[in-house]
Amino acid sequence: MTASDWQDQLVALYCLVCDEYRAHLWTHVQRQSNNARPVFSDEEVLTVYLFGLLRHCVSVKDGYHLCADLLGTWFPRLPSYSAFSHRLGALSAALPGLIGSLLQRLPAPSASTTHLLDSMPVFLAQGVRAHAARVAPEVADIGYCASKHTYYYGVKLHALGLHAPRTLPRLEQAWVSRASQSDLTEAKQRTAELPAGNLYADKAYQDHGWQVELATHQRLALHTPVRRVRGGPPLDPADRLLGTAISRVRQPIESFFSWLDRQTHVEDASRVRSTQGLWVHIFGRLAAALLMLLFNS
Repeated sequence: MTASDWQDQLVALYCLVCDEYRAHLWTHVQRQSNNARPVFSDEEVLTVYLFGLLRHCVSVKDGYHLCADLLGTWFPRLPSYSAFSHRLGALSAALPGLIGSLLQRLPAPSASTTHLLDSMPVFLAQGVRAHAARVAPEVADIGYCASKHTYYYGVKLHALGLHAPRTLPRLEQAWVSRASQSDLTEAKQRTAELPAGNLYADKAYQDHGWQVELATHQRLALHTPVRRVRGGPPLDPADRLLGTAISRVRQPIESFFSWLDRQTHVEDASRVRSTQGLWVHIFGRLAAALLMLLFNS
């Protein structure tokens, strides 16, 4: 990225953040003092943080120091890192609102009625350290990640997206649950308003009663691979073929999570030390990823 490119990106980012803040993000922010308009504005805090993520900085501190070194003339009143970090935590509740606005700005696949559903772990601690972790107990606990064959302390990031040919799905919803929470339980709560069409998910979402309910009340067809019964006979060829076909359709949502982690390192939250910090970590990185898609669309 040339100097002109990153400068254009920074200006576009700042203008977008200002527009969204003045429109509605300010309603999510609770002032911690009588200083209604601090010298370094909330819009500047969000811009500096998100710009660091767009430049692929792994931590808040890395992004802060990058902006302090690179953007000193742009943000001459940048506070100390501890003050910046505190201000960013106070803005954590504004980030989901920003994500909602970014989702509205992204183009939707034309006439798509195929929805893709999946989740990914966000690790605060793994393995033996998981049982000693105590960060963000209001929202985090111990769960098992089957894909990595490990217990972990943390949360799950869930995503529901519209299938788009030859590209990443267009995100419709994103939310967080405890690590121990059933994916199926979460899905039932989040898909009640989906329109008629098709919903593709993995074996964790297989439930005959729910499948019938979706088909009857929403004309929404649920497609999941056939789950092999432990200790039972192997799946027959027709079920294996069906599983392969379903996996191919839902592969883009897995690609989305893989891309999200490569771009933002969202899966590793081991540096987080508070609930506010966890929200900043997850929703800030998701917002940055959506900004990447928006700026490149």
